[in-house]
Amino acid sequence: MMKRNIGVLRNDGIEAGISISLPDITPDWGLRFSTSVAYNKNKVIDLYYTDKLYTSDYSLIPDFQIGKPYDTLYGLRQTGINAVTGLPIFIGKDGREIVPGQTQLTRDDFITLGHLTPPYSGSFNLGVTWKNLELDADFYWVAGGIKQYNYTYVRNRDDVNYNALRGLTQTMWLREGDVNKIYYSPFYSSAAIETLQYANTSNTGSSNYLRLSMLSLRYRVPQKVLSSTRIIKYATAALQASNLFTLTPYSESDPETGTLGSAVQPVITLNLSLTF
Repeated sequence: MMKRNIGVLRNDGIEAGISISLPDITPDWGLRFSTSVAYNKNKVIDLYYTDKLYTSDYSLIPDFQIGKPYDTLYGLRQTGINAVTGLPIFIGKDGREIVPGQTQLTRDDFITLGHLTPPYSGSFNLGVTWKNLELDADFYWVAGGIKQYNYTYVRNRDDVNYNALRGLTQTMWLREGDVNKIYYSPFYSSAAIETLQYANTSNTGSSNYLRLSMLSLRYRVPQKVLSSTRIIKYATAALQASNLFTLTPYSESDPETGTLGSAVQPVITLNLSLTF
């Protein structure tokens, strides 16, 4: 084995933010707002001695390609499900039909589907105060990425830890003559696995999402109330919730992790702080 530099990777980005604070709109009301946005990209500038780099002579998908991001997702173009065989119909180079298990794939059959790391991200925060009550909300979003679906579903008791995508079995090809199905047959030959393992235009989705990352409601007990106790000098009560909801077109699982098992879970915390 020989180790050497293989090329040049360039990373560029820009970030911007703005913050507005109006603590005294009225004697009782205050407002805070801040937002930030970032755009980050990377591109392979040069690969020594070639324009595409493959890990082996048998690899069909390049690890790196000049002019593409390092995390580019390559795949096949799918046009539907064959009603007789239940397997996807792929279109390769020059419009030729690719039959899983029968047609030999070539490197030219693959197209660029997108890249895995979303180039756009940002956040915004809104804070509102009214007398001794304070409300804060933090949102986080990403855009521009793509992710492949797992299509994992329960087939026997060894797979009961999986969660099926809603509507998966109703829209899956199960018998000859099934038409207008979205998901191909779960029954196929080992020869078809080579073609079915790759990403394609039907088993990938946008990983964009908007997440309410934090919501906090805090109440500060007025000093005139505390003075009557002669013991407590400062007191606050707060209710905080994290990751309450996520809006996303990615329908299978968590758009950030790509799995259900490691999805970000909601957390609710009640806090009481007293100073004596």
